[in-house]
Amino acid sequence: MTSGADTHPVDEQVLAHLERLARLVIEPSERENLKHDLVELLGFVDDLLGADVDGVSEYRTGAGDRTLAGRDQAAARERADEVRPSLPPALALAAAPATQGEFFQVPRTVEEG
Repeated sequence: MTSGADTHPVDEQVLAHLERLARLVIEPSERENLKHDLVELLGFVDDLLGADVDGVSEYRTGAGDRTLAGRDQAAARERADEVRPSLPPALALAAAPATQGEFFQVPRTVEEG
């Protein structure tokens, strides 16, 4: 994997911007490791963007009938959809910390405006 340090510098200003966008508080002790991880991640994305994918189908499903890491061929195939009963709404709502009528009540996470 190539390093993205030259093409994607992650300094305190970039980290502070990401922190605001994600509404996170990054501890001072974690900042340097996080900057390093972000640079590595961006380098990995650059590697992926540079991969030669000519002739590769966009909709390839992956394993198909091949064996996956010790699993047999039948388990490696995609399973068929089947209709099964779902959790009754009253039971699901009983486990919720807050409800409003027949719905889960969750705290507001995005400011309007």
